[in-house]
Amino acid sequence: MQNELAKVMRQMILDRRAFDDLMTRMRKLGLHDEDAKFFLDCMCRSCGGSLGGLYNPSFKGEYGHGPCQCNGPLTIWKTPLPVGDKKVEYACFNSVTKMRYDQAQDIFDKWHQQALKENAQSVAPALAEIKQEIVKGQPRKRRGTGAAPGGSICCHPTAAPAR
Repeated sequence: MQNELAKVMRQMILDRRAFDDLMTRMRKLGLHDEDAKFFLDCMCRSCGGSLGGLYNPSFKGEYGHGPCQCNGPLTIWKTPLPVGDKKVEYACFNSVTKMRYDQAQDIFDKWHQQALKENAQSVAPALAEIKQEIVKGQPRKRRGTGAAPGGSICCHPTAAPAR
């Protein structure tokens, strides 16, 4: 009886260490605390039968051990997190970061559209004035054409002229 208890306690300690190591690695990669549940659910998703699994350490089942609740068609059991399976770890991390990226991309797209609109509004008076001058046939003199003396376009004063 004592050997069985010691074995279970040792396994719990190893599982906890593996969990802490996993979360430390993922946080270093950029996992946010608010995304941890989504990440852990993903880690547990492949356990179980056709119904998959989820992260539920508080579930008390009679079969297995670990924080993953695995749902089969006739029974529910527990398994440890698939720690060490880099393919699963990175797939789950990528699913979380893709979700974050999509949200950030939406924000950026809205900001970009706003910037384009404001830029267009800021040059509208000058553009209207230029259009009026063109219609009148009196375009204003341009300050510079971008051509260097000798007719070449150059961006550095020491660059050799094009031939």
